[in-house]
Amino acid sequence: MKRAKYGDVMEWFSLDRYDYVLDLSVNHVVSEMFMMSYHSDSLELRKDEVFSIIPFPLITDVTLWDEDLPEGSLSFDDRGIMPLPFSMICAFVNSCLSDGRMTITDNGRIEARADIENCDIYNQSMLYDTDDPRSEGKTGIFVDIGLDLMDDDEMIAGFKTLLKRWRVQTGIPESAVKEKKRFGASTIAKIHHYRIIPYLDISRWARINGIMVSNELYARLLFPEPLPDGTVKGGAHIRDTVKPFAESVRDVLSRVELKKYYADNPHIKNMRFSDFLKLIDFQ
Repeated sequence: MKRAKYGDVMEWFSLDRYDYVLDLSVNHVVSEMFMMSYHSDSLELRKDEVFSIIPFPLITDVTLWDEDLPEGSLSFDDRGIMPLPFSMICAFVNSCLSDGRMTITDNGRIEARADIENCDIYNQSMLYDTDDPRSEGKTGIFVDIGLDLMDDDEMIAGFKTLLKRWRVQTGIPESAVKEKKRFGASTIAKIHHYRIIPYLDISRWARINGIMVSNELYARLLFPEPLPDGTVKGGAHIRDTVKPFAESVRDVLSRVELKKYYADNPHIKNMRFSDFLKLIDFQ
């Protein structure tokens, strides 16, 4: 494979073009990184693509990525926490009526079968579409939460206690984590410190043109000057640090980890990225 030369890349590449992220919010920068990673990784599906310079930002309005909730709906987490709409309750009741778990009395009242009337609603069979037997599934745990009865700390403490019991009672252990990864503000800051977006853009150019970019050339392009502390980044830094992080960045900055981090640090999500980096340097 042909090896790229410095002049080949510099015909279109300018490191300054990627400083636009400093004026975005932290959340916007993370979204930009995900989109840039997608552009680079999805080239296998677009084999005839001709390289062109991507206009930045990739996402002009990051709020479009937010989930728009229909009127009358509360926020939810589609990994497992969702307020039940009336349509789902109706589907569950219809399922129970069809198989006898519930019956309609002579006066029109719906009553549960006597042997299950005091049982919790958990792992119950349910037809999401009564006309389609393929839509059969199982319910999770139906919970009634009285937000007005406890403050947040009490509710979180109580929920943690119940979760431990439910895991034992249902026989469903917590999902095993394949590898425990450290995650914090410094992980997000690596998007800038490791020059991940320009790295992925060069990688995109190389893959489209069938050219190999050496680690030494990446280092010359991404770190043309010594760092403020005098450190000179070379090919070993690309090989051992930048490339592995760039290749796994969508996994490292997964939605779950980000959600946990933003929940613990709500002020960070919409902070200007340049201010965020200053905060990290100060810490």
